[in-house]
Formats: sequence, C-alpha cells, structure tokens
Amino acid sequence: IKEILNEYQERLNTLITQSPQDIKFIDTKGKEHTLSKDTQKQWLQTFGLQNLEQSYIPKHSQAIQQALGGKEIKLQKGSLLKLVSQGREQYIPQIKEVLDNPEAIIRDKVGDYLLLKHLKDDDYFVNVSFDNGEYLVSISNGFKETNNLQNKLKNGGEIIYQSPNANSILQTLL
Repeated sequence: IKEILNEYQERLNTLITQSPQDIKFIDTKGKEHTLSKDTQKQWLQTFGLQNLEQSYIPKHSQAIQQALGGKEIKLQKGSLLKLVSQGREQYIPQIKEVLDNPEAIIRDKVGDYLLLKHLKDDDYFVNVSFDNGEYLVSISNGFKETNNLQNKLKNGGEIIYQSPNANSILQTLL
C-alpha cells in the first residue's frame, strides 16, 4: 500500500507542476490578452487534448471526408488564442459541434471550406478552414447570418456537403 501511495503522490505532484497557469499573449494588433487556466482546461477537455500544442482532428464520416477532398481539418492553438482575443471563449462547445457534425459544408470562391451548424432563426455557427496543401487549417469560428452565407453561394461558392439531418431552415438557405 505504501508503494501505491507513493506512486499516487508522485503522479499528483506531476499533475500539480503541469497544471495550467494563466498565459499572457499579444494578438496580431499588439493588444495583450490573458488565456485563463479555466479556458485552457475547457479547451483541453472539450477536444480531448493532453496539452495546448496538440491539434484537434475531428473524425468525419466518409461523405464529409470526400467533401473535404480527403483532407483532415486541424484545429490548433492559434484558434484558441484568436477566440480569447475576440472574447469568444464561451463558443468552445459550438466549435467542437460544428467540426464534428456539420449540417452543411460550403466551398467558397477562394477555396475555403465553411462548415455550418444552424443555431436559431437566421444564425449559423461557422468554422472556416483553408487548404494549406497538406491539410485544412481552421482559421475562424463564429456566427454568420443567412444572408452572409447566401452571398457566399451567389458569389461562386457551392454546397459540397449536406447532412441528411440538416434542419428545414438550413434547407431553405441552400
């Protein structure tokens, strides 16, 4: 029993020394922000990551993989920092949901992929990812309204995936 207790004490000490600290960072506009311990913990838990340097890669159905040209999406630490700098930490669960289960995917005129999830009324949660040649990089997560998405389609975008579970409001958009 003493050995087991010592082992657990060592593990606890390791966890304590590895526990997140608030991280200060400067955004692209030169403004300082703080990535709180709680936000770090929520990010790691939501995406099942061991540390902030790991990328989250959603497991997609064959149909979604095909729509994305067989490439994986990688959600990286930069997305977390961008969320914090925009004060959008509360949307971490929606990011996972739209990445894991998009109701539709639009490929816009410049080749970016927009993964959509209808929230309510005219509001959609959208992940934007671009193709870096090797994989798709998540670059933006936030709300878009129906007219913004319709403009993407009018300006040369196309629907490349639609979930069989997409709701009727999404059907009218597309």
